[in-house]
Amino acid sequence: MVIPQKLQPRVIELGHKGHQGILKMKQRLRTKVWWPGIDQEAEKFCKTCHGCQVVSRPINPEPLQMTELPQGPWQDIAIDFMGPLPSGDYVFAATDYYSRYVEVTIAKRNTAEVAIKSLENMFATHGLPWTVTSDNGPHFITETFESFLQENGIEHRKTTPLWPQANGEIEKQQNRSLLNRMEIARVEEQDWRKAMQTYLIAYRNTPHPTTGMCPAELMFRRKLRTKLPELRENVRLDEEMKEKVVQRKSKCQRHLDTGKMHLCLSYTKTPVSSLRKVIAR
Repeated sequence: MVIPQKLQPRVIELGHKGHQGILKMKQRLRTKVWWPGIDQEAEKFCKTCHGCQVVSRPINPEPLQMTELPQGPWQDIAIDFMGPLPSGDYVFAATDYYSRYVEVTIAKRNTAEVAIKSLENMFATHGLPWTVTSDNGPHFITETFESFLQENGIEHRKTTPLWPQANGEIEKQQNRSLLNRMEIARVEEQDWRKAMQTYLIAYRNTPHPTTGMCPAELMFRRKLRTKLPELRENVRLDEEMKEKVVQRKSKCQRHLDTGKMHLCLSYTKTPVSSLRKVIAR
């Protein structure tokens, strides 16, 4: 969608929601809109953002253990706790290795019970994964947590002690991006919980540098609607679902063939049922 000049500043502002940095801001905008010079305007806006300047710093890349790409979403996930935050809260995060989709829960404690409760809520939405990868934190090596995973038929993979970078996806996503966003919220005197939700909706709808696709699109096989202007797309149903819908409709139609008698209910003051012949449809 090509945006008129009058609306371009507002679109740039919306594209920067979540403070993901220059590269991801441009990638997010490209998925929805375009106009001549959009990349330059995005770079200029990001470079003049006070919050981004506060948290931007050179980061030396850490060696990461390469993880084999799963066959589909939510088969292999990584989990970790982040905190305590200045508010005293902890954030429990789960990252899907296939789509890079992130789910988070805010809690007052970082215990096995909190991790289990958070995962139960996530499993109710996404189903059970095959594997869960975590570090060797005390909350993840308790008998309670191990039993929970075993009861659900989930393999528990633990990273190398004293080398958290082995849990690369969750470590990089969680400790850098989420903490940066919360720090920006603190500097700008914003509600950090709301700021985190704003970041998540932006992150989930921005092409990931590894996959080239939005985490939400890989996770749910559709794009999520955001505040960025976009054209309404037709949802493509799976062929199997289409076939079932057609079969269901055809069964209903056969029950109402012209000339056949059917039991009908007349909605009057006193409902009355009687046999009627279908004259036409």
